[in-house]
Amino acid sequence: MILKHPPVIDSNGILSKNPFNDFDPSNPAHYPQGAGVYIYGIKVEIDRETKFVPLCVGESSNLRKRIYNDHFQGKFLTNHNNLTATQPKTIKERKELWDFSKKSMSILEISKIYCDLRMYMEVNKGKKRTTREHMLKINQLKYLIYFQNENFFNAKYGHAHQMNHKNISASEACQLFPSSNLQISPTLANFVSNFYFVYADDMDAEIANLSNPEDRLNIEVKLNQALIDKYGLYTTADKKRKGRDFAVDFDFSLIEKKMVNLTI
Repeated sequence: MILKHPPVIDSNGILSKNPFNDFDPSNPAHYPQGAGVYIYGIKVEIDRETKFVPLCVGESSNLRKRIYNDHFQGKFLTNHNNLTATQPKTIKERKELWDFSKKSMSILEISKIYCDLRMYMEVNKGKKRTTREHMLKINQLKYLIYFQNENFFNAKYGHAHQMNHKNISASEACQLFPSSNLQISPTLANFVSNFYFVYADDMDAEIANLSNPEDRLNIEVKLNQALIDKYGLYTTADKKRKGRDFAVDFDFSLIEKKMVNLTI
């Protein structure tokens, strides 16, 4: 499968020759339709060169709906807008947030975030995600700044808020734990401006059917492992998920010059 940049179309209806620079995360037309797998993350200036930093691998029967509606709007844009909104919208997606509060970072800082990502996935293996013991472990991860449970913030920031619900959004966390806002607010702002993804939708029909969720799931699991093996990049993909097993080859040649690589 060939990993590709977003299908960015210019005002003249012509496919952009530089989608990495021309991509507008707030434009739904810049997102592909149809079934496939994807990697989303953020563009960051690393040692004076802008790179794509992958954070999550996924699959969907409708890539535009999943990446644009659920991830970009549901996780980043809505949370960001809710920080100043008088009538906050409902958050569609409450998932982990890592510290990308700075627009420019060193490769050492990026590697430390991936170390935390790797440890986070190890801690989550076979564990109940809301226990106090679990929270005490994950709050030791320096670059994890948001987890969708009040106990995470109580443990990390030393407060003892008593709330009627355990799941809180990033915008709610900023209001309840003001010190967390120093990292969460600029991180959300950077994601709104620099959200990015790559995708693949060209699977050989004789090998797998992308309309079959079991087949897409197998591809997602193998894509997650390929990022680890080829580039040393850990994501928040759930390794316990499995689909129908078959061999998959991934071609990163179109995107790897723009993607961070921790193996070199």
